[in-house]
Amino acid sequence: MTRLVFVTVMVGVLAVSRLASAQSTGSDTGTGTLPNGATIEFQHLKVYDPDNKEFIETEANSDDRLRGFNRAQCNCARKHTTKYTGGGVPAVSDPKSVGWFQYLVIESASSGLHVPVEFWVGSECTVDETRLMTCKQLPYAQISDLDNSLFAKNGTYLSFNLYDVVNGKLHDEDTATTTDPGSDSGSGSDPASCQPLETNSPIYAFVSSTGSSDTFDYETSQNAGTLSTDADTTANGIDTDPPVPPTNVQATASDQSINIKWTPPSDRNTDVAYYQALCADMTGSVVKHRVADHKYVTTKSLCSDAAPSDYESESLTATASSSANNEMPVGPLVGGAFGDLHDAFICGEASSATANSLSITGLTNGTPYQVIFLEIDLHGNFVGTYFDHTITPVPVTDFWEDLHDRGSKTEGGLCLLAETYGDDSGLTQTLRAFRDDTLGGSPVGRWFGRAYYATLGRLGWLVHGSLALRIVSGVVLSPLVVLALLWHWLTLPGLFALIVAARLAWRRRRALRRLAWSVRAGLVRAGLVRRAGLVAGAGVAALLLVAAPGRAHADKPDPYWQNDPLDSSTDSNGAPTPDPNFDPNFDPSIPTDRNANNPFAEAQANDNPQDVPPSE
Repeated sequence: MTRLVFVTVMVGVLAVSRLASAQSTGSDTGTGTLPNGATIEFQHLKVYDPDNKEFIETEANSDDRLRGFNRAQCNCARKHTTKYTGGGVPAVSDPKSVGWFQYLVIESASSGLHVPVEFWVGSECTVDETRLMTCKQLPYAQISDLDNSLFAKNGTYLSFNLYDVVNGKLHDEDTATTTDPGSDSGSGSDPASCQPLETNSPIYAFVSSTGSSDTFDYETSQNAGTLSTDADTTANGIDTDPPVPPTNVQATASDQSINIKWTPPSDRNTDVAYYQALCADMTGSVVKHRVADHKYVTTKSLCSDAAPSDYESESLTATASSSANNEMPVGPLVGGAFGDLHDAFICGEASSATANSLSITGLTNGTPYQVIFLEIDLHGNFVGTYFDHTITPVPVTDFWEDLHDRGSKTEGGLCLLAETYGDDSGLTQTLRAFRDDTLGGSPVGRWFGRAYYATLGRLGWLVHGSLALRIVSGVVLSPLVVLALLWHWLTLPGLFALIVAARLAWRRRRALRRLAWSVRAGLVRAGLVRRAGLVAGAGVAALLLVAAPGRAHADKPDPYWQNDPLDSSTDSNGAPTPDPNFDPNFDPSIPTDRNANNPFAEAQANDNPQDVPPSE
């Protein structure tokens, strides 16, 4: 009995061990490379352009790429699944291609396999036992011959439906429960709505070398909306989840403008990229030129045949606005160009993700406006609110404008300036004209005026009744007074021109001064060089005079004691001669006349021929 129990236990252990071994080695699809090191790659991502009715190639982080994988695209893809396109991929020029995208799928080398390639979407698709429960195969995306289609032909473009990728098996169209009476599908049923997804969703490629449809030898995947060659991405490949709405959205009327303020969301705040406002009058007409391109994407702007439930996912929420000043109530904004968020109505924008206000300017005072406010993410998803009452810009009369309306009759209107320069002086009257006519003509100028009255203007009491303090104040305020007078006389453009001209003149003068100093420095340097050359030349000359053998000494006449005619000399024969200047070649044995060797003899003979004896 004990032996039987032992054998039974051992058999059970072996069976469990074999089952575990089988699950660990065979439950997951293989991830190795294909024969010959070949791999399957996804390249050249294209999205459908409904305006030109073609697929266009996109780059990472571009608007075309990001806006091709958002909620509106998924809504259109939901309508344009194979259930509504006749079971196949729509033609390139078919409007039902909206919501589809393409990859160029290639094989890096010849694997020698002529087997099918299957493409699946869903979650945990690599687990063989649960693949059918969590994933679904895309019947329209298949390759019948691996090497022939992906290697020999340098790849094949395959189309994928965004709705299939986003919802996968979770909300398969065959299990949908919602209905659409207006559907043209024939069955009256629609697939479930696009799930809000803000992550990467993969497309799997499976290959079985044996042709099996249950287990595969090779698998690879590509996150939809991305490429493996993308150097840098700032967003997920797919985002069908709108941003979290802002809070405390308020609108206030101002002079020819409407100001909107809000509190940015704290949850998922990195998903926010833009804020835009749309304006219309009570008739729903455009009121001003569009101030920016649309950063949002609506389902209706992409595919008008989408289900009404898709439009509801983009419906606008009402937010309270003041009903003062006889503002009119605004009903639900549904339908019409304004309610459909046509980009012609865009009247304001804040392009900073951290912005908390924007101003709509260029409006008409006394005209009531309808206003829609949108918060938008990088993919073009948005949340929208509209104000439940109109907003009417009105002229704003503040302290400055009250002074302007009362004119220069307002005594002490310049406060510190009036106390400093005299309330009735010509300078003060000119500064009042500057206040009323120059600053009062623009919102920026009026802001300067209010800033003055809130700060310096309140210090008039300090100098009141004191001549010394008035003098000090006049000196301190003189730069501001000169600036104000130039602004008043020359206008602001003229003042800027004067400043620029003065700046240029100062720079030119500075350049001339630098040039003068450079020339002077050059002359100084040249003078030093010339002086150094003269000194060096004098030194060399002195050295030559001292070191030369002395031609002056050779030509210098000898002293008389060295010219004694009795000093003996020798001729060329070595015989002594009494004449030290006698020709050393003279031979005394040869008789000569007394005029021999006398260079003046001929001249003397010519002058006194009678005294010259005849030559022999």
